[in-house]
Amino acid sequence: MNYSLIFQFSLLIFVFISKEFIVFNEEVLVLLSFFIFIFLVINYGKDSINESLNSKLEEIKNEFDFYKNLQKQTISYLINYHKKQVLLVNNVKKILEFSKLELKIVENYFNILGRNKTKLNFEDKLKKIVNCESQKNVFIQDFYLSNLNNFFITKYGTLLKFEIFNKSIRRNIILRSLDNFKNL
Repeated sequence: MNYSLIFQFSLLIFVFISKEFIVFNEEVLVLLSFFIFIFLVINYGKDSINESLNSKLEEIKNEFDFYKNLQKQTISYLINYHKKQVLLVNNVKKILEFSKLELKIVENYFNILGRNKTKLNFEDKLKKIVNCESQKNVFIQDFYLSNLNNFFITKYGTLLKFEIFNKSIRRNIILRSLDNFKNL
């Protein structure tokens, strides 16, 4: 520091005081003490203040870098999370489409099974009906056959007693037996 400049400045102040150019009242004393304080701080405290401000600057810079890195990591995590979410949604859509196809296949098999079961039930009922009709037909045929047989035996037996075997009589007997058969 330049001591001659300080000496000249202090000499100038003493001259102003002696000539009463500067009057010492409370305002001037506060101003003078402020300048002395600033001078002492600049000369003797500037290194410690500078170190303190530099350390604060490093702390703030480190915090800023930390939060900047944290923000980058957070953004990268969010991007990865979004990608995973999109992938998951696509996979769920594929699974849903596959499930729909599987359900359609199962539904088609159930429809085919239902139709086949209905068809089998219908065929079984038709078989039962046909069997019942067949039994009725057999019963009716037996009934008519026995009645017709009895009728022919009685008529031919009567004719055999009298030994009348004329063609017209036979024809007449057959026609009457058919009429009798229609009436049954």
